[in-house]
Amino acid sequence: MIFVMIPTNRQKGVSIIRNFNISPNDAGQRIDRFVQKVTQNFPRSLMFKSFRNGLIRLNGKKTKPHQQLQVGDEVSLRIYDEFLKKEVNWEFLEVPAHIDVVYEDEHLLLVDKPSGLLTHKDANHIQDNLLDRTLHYLYRKGDFDPATEHSFIPSAVNRLDRNTRGIILVAKDFPSLQMLAKKIRHREITRLYLADVQGQVQNKQEVLKGFHTKDELENLATITDQDPPNSRLVETHYRVLQSTPDNSLLEVNLITGRSHQIRAHFASIGHPLINDSKYGYVGPRRFNQALVAYKVCFDFQDSAGHLEYLRGKCYSLKNLEI
Repeated sequence: MIFVMIPTNRQKGVSIIRNFNISPNDAGQRIDRFVQKVTQNFPRSLMFKSFRNGLIRLNGKKTKPHQQLQVGDEVSLRIYDEFLKKEVNWEFLEVPAHIDVVYEDEHLLLVDKPSGLLTHKDANHIQDNLLDRTLHYLYRKGDFDPATEHSFIPSAVNRLDRNTRGIILVAKDFPSLQMLAKKIRHREITRLYLADVQGQVQNKQEVLKGFHTKDELENLATITDQDPPNSRLVETHYRVLQSTPDNSLLEVNLITGRSHQIRAHFASIGHPLINDSKYGYVGPRRFNQALVAYKVCFDFQDSAGHLEYLRGKCYSLKNLEI
């Protein structure tokens, strides 16, 4: 139960009490983060003051901001109505509901993102993107209704550049989002790419290492053997599938995952992706950069909880063209 009081000398708005019952999609997160999700423009300083004064309560008792919520908890919030979210965001209904499903069960979706489509929208206005298409798809199926959710929406666990086709993992519930994010962080989910690069790569397989930096203004990554300020060590494993003097088809495994890592890493060794002129490709341009995230394997080393059934399974794109 969460209980928040606002100082009485405030003239604006009407103080109300709002109760929330914690569902599985709300559980497992800190109580202060839940409060942030169900409010809008609620000053953090005021929220933490409410915790200190015992005005935010969990199950009728004083609590701390870091307290983890559990299924069945009751959160009660006394707050000015202007701070409560009043409108459900239905913008996802403005984009198409069609997605190409690679795999789906009650907990997750593997979706084939086409080249040219954003993973998430990158602006405040309505914008076509894979995640909103997926929300629309799930809403039509009856698997997602934002009007009944307090703090969770199905979420993409990974992302791909606009011009990269490939598999996006979407968690349909909060416990799955937590577990999938953990497994990716611990490198227990392998994501394999096919990359067609310019020139003949000499070593049949190799682990490339370097230091990654990103110019956000130019949206351009650089990987070097040096260790410049604010850089991060990256590792990219590849093996050659086919090779000619003009190009090499590679299977790539990102050991680390930084922005534009594959594109920048192969450019740094003189083998830019075909059609990727931003990273040094020279030649006729036929279509988007020759990169596809084509396969996902669940290589769990430790327990995966309710997702244990995925252990050892792999899912791949069909009708590949690169």
